[in-house]
Amino acid sequence: MRASVEQVLGLDESGLVVVPECGGALRRLHPIALKSFIALRHRFADHGVQLAIASSYRSFDQQLAIWNEKMRGERAVLDDQLQVVDLSGASDVEKLLSILRWTALPGCSRHHWGSDLDVYDLSSLPNGYRLQLVPDEYSSSGPFARLVKLLDDWMAEGVCEGFVRPYVGGLDGVAFEPWHISHVLTADAHRQVLSADLVKNQLARVDIAGKKAILDNFEEIWRRFVV
Repeated sequence: MRASVEQVLGLDESGLVVVPECGGALRRLHPIALKSFIALRHRFADHGVQLAIASSYRSFDQQLAIWNEKMRGERAVLDDQLQVVDLSGASDVEKLLSILRWTALPGCSRHHWGSDLDVYDLSSLPNGYRLQLVPDEYSSSGPFARLVKLLDDWMAEGVCEGFVRPYVGGLDGVAFEPWHISHVLTADAHRQVLSADLVKNQLARVDIAGKKAILDNFEEIWRRFVV
């Protein structure tokens, strides 16, 4: 499997396929990742879990729109306690460091690759409840506790159809995302092409909010939130 520069940056989605039987939502994955996802979905179904996708492929432009909305204060930015951060008087550097805790820079998102997806258990979603993708939903007392337990067990045993969690959390970098899983084989093919210069040059060409702060601090951003 080989990935092009355009595919790595989320600029080319021509090789992706639509996930079948996805509740009417249009979700796309790389065909190799899709084959493994379908096998994983069947495995979950055998245990009474209806594995559903909240998010899969996301283009560069979609990620750019999310980023710009957060930098411009048009979309909420959350801290580790899921409280809205007041960034009204913050510098661009302070803003981007807060945003990066939960949101990748365009060009750096693993969702560009068709290998990564955010999952939940549709059968455990309470009636009328709006999915939020927050840690409490995946805690031992949350609606998706059974999903998490199975994922934990299968990943530990190496029988999770080639999926792992890329974001395990920590004091520095991206926060823990128990809902985010990645197909290793597909992701690795894209990650081998990804480089700091590739992303930095792409960001220099687009209209991204906080561009100067991003480019001036790109090495730190790359080290903390990408590598």
